[in-house]
Amino acid sequence: MRVAEDSIVLEADGTEPSSADGSTDAVLAAVAQDERSDDAQAAAGEETPREQGRVKWFDAEKGYGFLVRPTGDDLFVHHSEVQGDPSDLSPNGEVEYEVGRNDRGPNARRVRTLG
Repeated sequence: MRVAEDSIVLEADGTEPSSADGSTDAVLAAVAQDERSDDAQAAAGEETPREQGRVKWFDAEKGYGFLVRPTGDDLFVHHSEVQGDPSDLSPNGEVEYEVGRNDRGPNARRVRTLG
């Protein structure tokens, strides 16, 4: 594991991080978020509105997937933001979440399944 100022990289012992399609770095970058803005918002007592959407797809082995917002836009979701068992995120399943933002754009936070 390497820790930099703005990211954490997990590697297998003695190997370099890699991906056949180059997406590992993109996913790790999306996951590496500056939590200070969330902490500042919580300290200020601001409540982030929750949305309801559905699961587009989620790969429990890779640990990420996408939700579909009420607007029809896709929203990245990482397993660390799922309350409960991430493998419960099945295609077309209904979810409730908060919309957060990092340097790569909007993402789902505090995701929970409905029904």
